[in-house]
Formats: sequence, C-alpha cells, structure tokens
Amino acid sequence: MMIALVGLNANAAMYIVGNGPFNNWQPGNGVEMNNNGDGTYSYTVAIDGAVSFVFADGLSSNWGTFNSDYRYGPSNGDMNINPNEWIATEKAGDHGAYKLIGDGTDYTFIFDEYNYKFRVEGNNVNITYETLTVAGSNTDLFGTLWDPTNTANDMTLVDGIYTWEKNEVILNPGGFEFKVVADHDVNYTLAWPGSNFYQPIENRGLYNLKITFDPVEERVNCDADLLELVPIDTTYTVVGPEFIFGSNWDANDPNNKMVKDEDGIYTLIKENVAIYGDFGFKIAGNYDSFEYPVGYNRVVILPEGEGMYTIRIYFNPEAGEPFMLNHLLTKTGEAPAIDHIYTVAGSEILFGSDWDETDATNDMVKGDDGIYTWTKEVTFTEPATPEFKVVLNHSWNYSWPVYNYKINDVTEAGTYKFVITFNPAGGEYDKINVTVTNLSAGMRGDVDNNQEVGIADVSALIDYLLSGDASAINLQNANCNLDGEVGIADVSALIDYLLSGAWND
Repeated sequence: MMIALVGLNANAAMYIVGNGPFNNWQPGNGVEMNNNGDGTYSYTVAIDGAVSFVFADGLSSNWGTFNSDYRYGPSNGDMNINPNEWIATEKAGDHGAYKLIGDGTDYTFIFDEYNYKFRVEGNNVNITYETLTVAGSNTDLFGTLWDPTNTANDMTLVDGIYTWEKNEVILNPGGFEFKVVADHDVNYTLAWPGSNFYQPIENRGLYNLKITFDPVEERVNCDADLLELVPIDTTYTVVGPEFIFGSNWDANDPNNKMVKDEDGIYTLIKENVAIYGDFGFKIAGNYDSFEYPVGYNRVVILPEGEGMYTIRIYFNPEAGEPFMLNHLLTKTGEAPAIDHIYTVAGSEILFGSDWDETDATNDMVKGDDGIYTWTKEVTFTEPATPEFKVVLNHSWNYSWPVYNYKINDVTEAGTYKFVITFNPAGGEYDKINVTVTNLSAGMRGDVDNNQEVGIADVSALIDYLLSGDASAINLQNANCNLDGEVGIADVSALIDYLLSGAWND
C-alpha cells in the first residue's frame, strides 16, 4: 500500500498577507508564494524595519471569511519572531499577526504545509538606541517630573535589554506613571509604551525598583519589590486659589499645613482675607493618590457677600462621608473696593476666543439693576454644545459656576441669539441665566405666520395677549424683542420696527 503525505491544501496556493511589502493588509490581495513542489512554499523580499504578516491558503475580500477559512497565524495575539527558527502555526485563533524586524537585506519566507510551520531566513537585527531614558510622574523616584533630559535616569544596555534601577526608595500608595524615551527627546517622538506605563503601589514602604525595555519586542516592564513597610504619618494641606491661600493649588505649601488637635481633627485658619466671590478648595495628603473631596472641589458660598473674612477649615479623616470636612466663614469687615469687570470665557465657537478670560470683547454690560448682560448672534453650521464661565476682572481667581455652564439649545444648524445674564448677588444656582433664540426657525415679527411682517401682526399679537389663544399665531415669531418671553414689550418692539424699518436690539 502506498501512503501519501498530503497537507490540508497540498499543491494549492499559499499567500502572505500583511503590511509593507505584503500589500498593506488586503485579505483579497496577498502576495503569492512560490510552490516548490515538495510541500513547501517560499517567497523572498527585502525587509527594512518592522513588518506584520500572516499566511493564508486562500484569499477573500471579506475579512470574516478570510479569518475563519484561510488564515494561519499565532494562536494568542501578536507574536514577535526571530529569523532562522521554525515556528509552529495553525488556523488563526484570535487573529493576531507575526512580527519581524529586518535590516534592509533579503529575507526568505518558507511555509511547510505538511507540518504547518514556517521560518524566515535572513539576518537577525540587534536594535539599539544611543540613549534611552525613563521619565515619569513621581519626583521622589525620578528626581524630576516627566523630564526625558534627566541623564540620571538613563538606562543601561545589557544583553540587548535596557535597564534602570533604583533601590531602597520610599513609595506611597497610589502608584506612578512613566515612559521610556529615546534620545532625550522632549517631544517624545520615540517613547514606549504608547500610553503611559502605570505601576500600582498598594502599601507605603521601602522598595527596590527595576524598569526594563526590550527594543525588539518594544515591551516595557517594571518590578517593584517591597522590602519593608513604612508607617504613614500623613500631613494634610489645604489647596486652593492663590488669593485665599497664598499659593495656587500647591499641596507642598507649608503655610497651608493643617494642625492636628488631641481629638484627631485637623484645622487651618486664615484670618482677615479679602474675598470677592465664591471659591473652592481641597484637602491634599502627603501621597499622590489622596485628595478630598474626590473628583470635585468643596465650594464656599459667601454668606454675606464681598468682604474681609476669617476662614476656618476642619478635617477629620476618621469621620467618614459626609462629615470629614467642614468650614466656617466669619465676616470681619468690608473688603477694599475694586473694579468689577465680569467677562464670559468659554468655547471659541461662541465667544470668538478659546477660554480667554482676558478677552475684553466678551466683557458684560452692567444694567441699572446691577445685573450684567452679554448678547451675541452666532451662526452655526451644525449642532453644538458651547460651554462657558463668568470671570471676575479678567482672572480665573473668581469664576462661576463651579463647573462649566453647558448650553444645549443649539440642536441644529442656524443663527442663534444668546443672552447671558449674571447677578453677582444671586445664590449658587441663580447667578447665571441663559436665553437662546433660534433666529432661523421663523420670521421675527411674523405673528400671524403669513410670511410677511405688517400691521396685521400687531393685531394678532394683541389678540393673543388678551385671549391667551395661541392657535392662530407663531409664538416664536411673536418674541419680537428676543427676551425669550411673549408680552406687551413685544408689541412695542413690533410697532417700533414697523415705524423705523429696523429692529431695535
């Protein structure tokens, strides 16, 4: 009896599909290998740099069909390979790819269909860089903050692997981030990994650190070996705006260190501080992960308006939510007089400048009632959600609201009129009011909706105001003075328009 050794696709075609010289990942247009007639296929091509590829015993313009029926690749994600070694392969599992780095010379790809393995014959590439440096977020560990020029953090090359070590360093809970950067490049042109490497630290302690980088596989690793635990003696600091605390959100300012009493309560007192508006602050601990409140600021609303205040801040880390933090304001006198210029600063699509608190073109106008107003008509080509704050005296020292005000009324392309008002004496939730009118949605003044503006619209508007029946009118067009409401003032605005031929905005 004669037994023939026959592979799944004996004497059929075999292809290489990949990037670079392999037609840029087109499953219907791979490079066909030469059939050697002995169950092997081969293909020779120059490889310069990194390429990714798989083998296939058929092609398809449909990725699903290609992946399920024809593709041979690694069984568990991408796989870096070295030349001149046989690699076992199989029908692709999770659709990973093989990766090879070439030196610009010819490489021969050989596929054995009987044994389902392949090899790439050619030169091994020893990738090296003149300098690789670790740059990261922990200044206690790296000496500087995200500084790829710090030669103290240069890595050492041993047996093809770059290494940086630091022993017996105290690290606090919360972890740190870093990258490996080539050639001290402050632009991070070559840096790994693509997103920062995050190394978690669970316990405050004494650690030995070892960071390694494999340039062939472009793989970063970090080992943090805990030698011994170090007790935490936490220092709590209040952080906030400079005009209150003397430094701008600086957790390291010793002047804002809280004092612990015998009951375990921490206190900071700031006496006779001139305050002109609401402000926020946080409590910071002496390690990077701690902040309270988490994710937002504690907001202080002035109980008696502008003035000189004594501020007392209390923090009890053992009390739990929501009783950990408290504050007390005591007014001690009137604050020195200052100019009050209120400016809207926010999204460029609405305000013409991008969050520019110094842009005087967006200064608000003060009315006789003490309310400040900003008005503008803007044309949008698509829906938008502009955001803004109101800023005092062209400085972010004071701004309202605490979180950006989002305008959700621009739901379609068109021309809109915006009226923003600000009441300095208002409470936390009624300082700001926004009215948005879509001027493109109808014809201003065309109350009876007959596509023209005339004396009949005055009659229609008066009839509506007397009867309350809006069935025969266009309420949006009836808002003639664009204040967002329909009333007797709109009658006056409409009559003025008919007499003068222009809207008096």
